[in-house]
Amino acid sequence: MQEMFASCNNLAQLDISNFNTQNVTTMYSMFADCFALIELDLSSFNTINLTNTYHMFWRCSSLTTIYISEYDEIVGTGWTMENVTISTDMFRNCSQLSNYNGTNDGTYAFAGYSEELDAYGYLTIKN
Repeated sequence: MQEMFASCNNLAQLDISNFNTQNVTTMYSMFADCFALIELDLSSFNTINLTNTYHMFWRCSSLTTIYISEYDEIVGTGWTMENVTISTDMFRNCSQLSNYNGTNDGTYAFAGYSEELDAYGYLTIKN
């Protein structure tokens, strides 16, 4: 899925609810330079095998919300950064994201509150 939607500057809406991401390892620059995206629904994504999110949302400067589904350890589905080893600049220039604090790597690629970081993540659980 590397660079799949990269530089789609006028892309305002995107339905990727039927994507099977179970075996995907890299989402390098997947949405980079999608300036017009405001919301992105990744709640159907299974990221258990994901290892590379480098520049994933690079310069998505209008993006306010990224929806995910909570990771289910029992069945191994949902959003997790457990196996990600490369997340450099994942959120670079995404200052409109909820709870954005200037950290650009994948440190805040979670939903809810982290006691360890004493902060909220950039992502939102879709109910």
